[in-house]
Amino acid sequence: MKDLTLYSRPNPILVAVSLTFILMTSGLVYYLMLPPPYTPPPPPPPPHAVIAIDGDANFSDTALLEGWPGDGSPENPFIIDGLDIVVDWGNLISISNTRVSFTISNCNLTGACVNTMYGTDGTGIYLNNVTNGELVNNICNSNWHGISLGESDHNTVVNNTCLFNLNAIVLGNSDSNTVANNTCTSIDHGIALGGGSDYNIVANNTCNSNRVIAIHLGFVGYNTVANNTCKYNGIGIHLSGSADNILENNICCNNSVGISLGESDHNTVVNNTCINNRGICIPPSWYGVVTPHPGGNDIGISLEESDSNFVVDNICNNNEIGIYLDDESEFNTVENNTFSGNTEQDIVDEWLAHREEKELAHREYVGKQLVWFLAGCGMILVVSVIVVVQFRRMEI
Repeated sequence: MKDLTLYSRPNPILVAVSLTFILMTSGLVYYLMLPPPYTPPPPPPPPHAVIAIDGDANFSDTALLEGWPGDGSPENPFIIDGLDIVVDWGNLISISNTRVSFTISNCNLTGACVNTMYGTDGTGIYLNNVTNGELVNNICNSNWHGISLGESDHNTVVNNTCLFNLNAIVLGNSDSNTVANNTCTSIDHGIALGGGSDYNIVANNTCNSNRVIAIHLGFVGYNTVANNTCKYNGIGIHLSGSADNILENNICCNNSVGISLGESDHNTVVNNTCINNRGICIPPSWYGVVTPHPGGNDIGISLEESDSNFVVDNICNNNEIGIYLDDESEFNTVENNTFSGNTEQDIVDEWLAHREEKELAHREYVGKQLVWFLAGCGMILVVSVIVVVQFRRMEI
């Protein structure tokens, strides 16, 4: 019997459309799966030339030429922002003899080394005889000085990063400035105040891994150094030839010496934390107030050639010696200190021990003289002997 099943032929148009759709869909999927074409980033702008400004009029002219916003008033300061300056020597941004208000911010300043030909230092930002400047959020790396102020008053240096400079931030003969919240790691000094820089505030800075001194005050007065962190330095905080400064609430850890005062008078050192250092070293000073909080050192607090200091309310734990006074440190007050876990002694006062030895020897000498006087001259000489004894005891 004949098969009567009907077979239809595929419609060639439908097949062609289907294949076209499949190919188009596959191509679209493949295209969508392809990574976007590579677009190279725009080249960085060329480094800006060095900036040198001298005087208010020159500042206004330079601001107009550079297109910097502001007019130099306190309400609308000139703004130098976002510059990238890289040179081999000299000062990258130098401003001198101005009283206008200005801000230098978000600049990257690198490579300012010493100009041996002219004998000048290289500095990232240099202010000379300047007031009303703000240096904010700048990166000053690999310069001779990161930031330097000379004879400049009432400026603000905050939130800057200064790494791998010889000295990070330097003030010379500059008063009433604020240096705060900066990060300083340098070959020599983190922050240095010298040459009569008075009434400055150095606060909340992180000064770690400075080879010589994290914060150094040399021949200055009436400064406040507070709430700074100084770790892994040669010396955490050092005063030399400085008077009437306040050091408070600083953390000085893992330094060779936590806090050191040399030939510095009338200073107050209060509520500092000194761990894993030698502690507090004061050679030679007079009339200071020392109230640190050391622990975990060879010596918690050390006074050398230092007179009339107050060492009070300290915690001196886990040292070899808690508090040490050498035999040339006189008339110091040591009271209300807490000791625990010191392996040798809590307090060593060599001056007091030597004084007792001298007094004992003097008593023996006076006793012998008294017998001689009594044997020779009678009662009236007893009064004279008493006067001599009192005078000699005052000399000790």
